[in-house]
Amino acid sequence: AGLVTEAEGLRLHLAAGTATGYAGVWTTGKVARPFEAVAGGKRIGRFASVVDAAVCYARHLESGPAAAREWLAACDAKSAEAQRADSDKKREEAVASCAGKGLQTEYKGVQLHLAPGSKTGYAGVWLNGRGSGYRVALEKNGSRLDL
Repeated sequence: AGLVTEAEGLRLHLAAGTATGYAGVWTTGKVARPFEAVAGGKRIGRFASVVDAAVCYARHLESGPAAAREWLAACDAKSAEAQRADSDKKREEAVASCAGKGLQTEYKGVQLHLAPGSKTGYAGVWLNGRGSGYRVALEKNGSRLDL
């Protein structure tokens, strides 16, 4: 597949022989945001898409740092929305999976936190080590409080 030469009404700056194919765009090695836009030796922002990083670089060159920051904010908002949608989808899938196993998803108006991969099906609920009953605990910041 060829490189995108225009996006968001801007001509993107191609750079043959670079890892990304775009001037001012580097790879970061980060999973969530593997591309970084850099201008004047300073990072402008990290992006999930190489084209978004290239657009940021082009905006920075053509309209200045404020325009680049606006694009970064728009990309961050788009990414956050995608993560929310993904999280909602995973929750729906977990609810369907657990409901198929006869687990309740709500009790007396309280949403129960499902953990489909666990033995009990619920987050924070373990089988008692003595072979009967359950143990409930809250986990926060690496600490566990048994209830």
